[in-house]
Amino acid sequence: MLRKLFIGILVIVIAIILLFVLKDSYKDALTNDNSDKNSATTIKQEIDGTDIDGFYFDYLNNEDYEDLILDILDRPIVFREGLSEGDRQQYTETIENLNNLIRENNDNLAAWYDLGSYKKATGDIDGALEVWNFLTLARPDSFVAYHNIGITQGFDLKNCEKAEEYLLKAIDKNSTNIDTYVQLSTIYQYTCNSLEKTKGILELGIKNNPTNSNLNVLLGNLYLKEDDSNAALNYFEKALELNPENEALKQEIENLKSY
Repeated sequence: MLRKLFIGILVIVIAIILLFVLKDSYKDALTNDNSDKNSATTIKQEIDGTDIDGFYFDYLNNEDYEDLILDILDRPIVFREGLSEGDRQQYTETIENLNNLIRENNDNLAAWYDLGSYKKATGDIDGALEVWNFLTLARPDSFVAYHNIGITQGFDLKNCEKAEEYLLKAIDKNSTNIDTYVQLSTIYQYTCNSLEKTKGILELGIKNNPTNSNLNVLLGNLYLKEDDSNAALNYFEKALELNPENEALKQEIENLKSY
């Protein structure tokens, strides 16, 4: 009886020792990998699946988590040139209100997304990206932050590779959001100068959303610009099958057939 009791106590002691060893290992990994805590992107490699107040972190403890949020909320407001004093005041009030909402409830997802959007509206692209990068960590299964980063990289920063990276991630997380295909096709065409990728992403959108007529129209227009009337007609007719009330499309098809 005493032997069983001794063994049970020994197992418990070993378990406690292992727990502290693993805890120290996690702290060491955090110290080594996250030396710069001023940017939301520095902890990207640390994210996995532990839930803290609705957000998902691996090595981060509560203090690190709060520090990261405070770094974002304490960032000075940046304004683009030419913004009127009235607009600056209005943006300042709105951003401060959003900051306060997040301080009261740091899991207020709508306030986080609005904060990123208003920062971008003031001309603070870096600030907006900081917010959205944080949200890719805090809400890794949501496509919205990836979508916003991709659009900003493609249209504002003219970074084709980054735009492609984030918008494809957005599609992977939500393949039914048509706007992501449309935005990426535009970036492929005008920022990346790749008609093949433009066609490819629209074809992927059609494959994932076979009942959407707009993607067929866009692809048809692309072939029309290349003077490939047969391919254009093919996609226009598919679009009309999906949206038979589109009178403008009917007229376009008639015009193509009359050539």
